[in-house]
Amino acid sequence: MNDINHINPAEIERNKTPKQKAEDVAYTLNHTLICTATDWIDPYLGNFIQKKLGNKSQLPNAYAAEFIGDFGSIPVTIAAQRFFPTAMTFIRKAAEPMLKGVFLSSAERNAQGWAKEHGYKADSEEYKQKVHRIYEYEMSHLPQAFVWTVSAVGLNVAAQRGMGNKAPIHHIAAGKIGGSVLSAILTLGGRSMFPRKAERFDKWTSKNIILPIEDTIQDVLKIKHDDKDYYLNKNNVDWSERIKSDRNTRVTSVNV
Repeated sequence: MNDINHINPAEIERNKTPKQKAEDVAYTLNHTLICTATDWIDPYLGNFIQKKLGNKSQLPNAYAAEFIGDFGSIPVTIAAQRFFPTAMTFIRKAAEPMLKGVFLSSAERNAQGWAKEHGYKADSEEYKQKVHRIYEYEMSHLPQAFVWTVSAVGLNVAAQRGMGNKAPIHHIAAGKIGGSVLSAILTLGGRSMFPRKAERFDKWTSKNIILPIEDTIQDVLKIKHDDKDYYLNKNNVDWSERIKSDRNTRVTSVNV
């Protein structure tokens, strides 16, 4: 397993394949859908908190703001991943020590099931690599969950205020944050319990929804990506090897 710790986050982002970029979108979309499935609880909790703080009931507006915040956060999150990869890496480094034990334990548990299915021993190299891959997939996308949650809170508060909620901003925010904490626990808890299923769901979404939509848009706009097939055929190449290859190509072209 090659060490890529010294590769710049911006370079990693540039060298993502179309499939990997689609999985970023799929992760965020699936995170949104799962959170939205629990959001029938959030407005009640947020409205309850606001009423306890002395404000009028805003339940209908709270539901509308929930939808706006949830889905409006998708482009914000993807933009953060594309344009600020160094900041996303910093978020991971800050959050990983707190969540490492939970996700590593879950990765080991799920890898054990995988190893048993495929005839590998629990101390085999294949098992260890599977643990690493499951863990790394969830951890590498953790910053997206964080940015999505923060942006959802901001958009929700702005939407509620725009729809006539006259409560103080910090009261509206307190109500929304209370609901968001509940959604985050349920969503990340579900992914930590069933990471293999969650990853398969992300991959299915990227393959059957995100990439076909991108292909259609490219066809309509007549946009050509000459490197697309090249990268799709190299999906199994290690990060550092692909980046090293690209570096050599750029250096060769400059020297010529």
